[in-house]
Amino acid sequence: MPVSISQCKLLLRGSKLLRDRELEAQLNLAMLRTALAIVFSGVGALDQFPTPYSDGPFGLTNDNKSFELKSKLVVDQKPVQLRFRGTLPK
Repeated sequence: MPVSISQCKLLLRGSKLLRDRELEAQLNLAMLRTALAIVFSGVGALDQFPTPYSDGPFGLTNDNKSFELKSKLVVDQKPVQLRFRGTLPK
């Protein structure tokens, strides 16, 4: 049974969406591991966990109640980021 161009486009669009979700899930796991290392070992642990899809460590922002790790990988026109409650160790 032959496949039409429109069917191919639909399948390719779906596979890109699945791949984006896979990358985002892998990145979330890497950020979780990094956050745990930061909580248990301090902010210096950030350099030991480079981002899987770009050079250098994750971006880190911190306020008094939470901290956030941010990646350079963009999914759905926004960077992948995770916010964690709690303060960072000194």
